[in-house]
Formats: sequence, structure tokens, C-alpha cells
Amino acid sequence: MGEAFKALNWPRLNDIVSTVILGASKASQLTDKLGALALTPKLMPEVMVRIDAISRAHAA
Repeated sequence: MGEAFKALNWPRLNDIVSTVILGASKASQLTDKLGALALTPKLMPEVMVRIDAISRAHAA
């Protein structure tokens, strides 16, 4: 599970985020990002918990 996958899917699964905006300067980047979003259900709950903990630690 790559960093881009986590970076795109954490906000998508987070209740406080309403929109995920993708940016790409090449068609291949857009293809990769859309592919990562298609795999959202594969983001394991324990990964979400870890990402949430990290984001809360840096929220101050």
C-alpha cells in the first residue's frame, strides 16, 4: 500500500472531509490516483486508526 494510496483514501473515508480533489500534470498520474481511489475498501481499519492518531498528534 503506497503513500499516495493512503493519502487519497484517508480523507475519503474520514467523516469530516466532504471532497477529495485530485491534481495531476500527466495522464499517468491521474490514472494512478483514480486506481488508488478504486481500492478504497482495501484500506484496513487498523491503518485508518494509525493515520487518525498521527493526524491528531499534529493537529495542534
